[in-house]
Amino acid sequence: MTTPQPPAAPEPVNPAPVPAPAGAAQDGQNAMLVHLGGILFNFIPGLVVWLSVRGRRTLLEDQALEALNFQLTLFGLYIVTAILALFGLPLGFLVWIAGTVFAIIAGLAAKEGRAYRYPATLRLVK
Repeated sequence: MTTPQPPAAPEPVNPAPVPAPAGAAQDGQNAMLVHLGGILFNFIPGLVVWLSVRGRRTLLEDQALEALNFQLTLFGLYIVTAILALFGLPLGFLVWIAGTVFAIIAGLAAKEGRAYRYPATLRLVK
């Protein structure tokens, strides 16, 4: 005497990949431009973009705020190095080189859709 077998469970179906939110690639590219724009225009690109996208909780908002804080920190360092230059310590060029290198690194990370955190940055704007 054979006992009836329960029906086999259906094979689990892999869900379709969730598409990236609309504009995610554009956010990465715009975030890259904000970081790189800081090289030429200091904190202005970060401030303008952050004020225009504030409250949206996107990569662009996060990276604009990060770039803004970094460029404000650099601005303060430029003031300090200008004062030190009066006493014979010209360090402003080193600050500019470090700021440029970090902005390029941050821009490349943002273009790939990754959030970047600058080292030794004062979080002046939250």
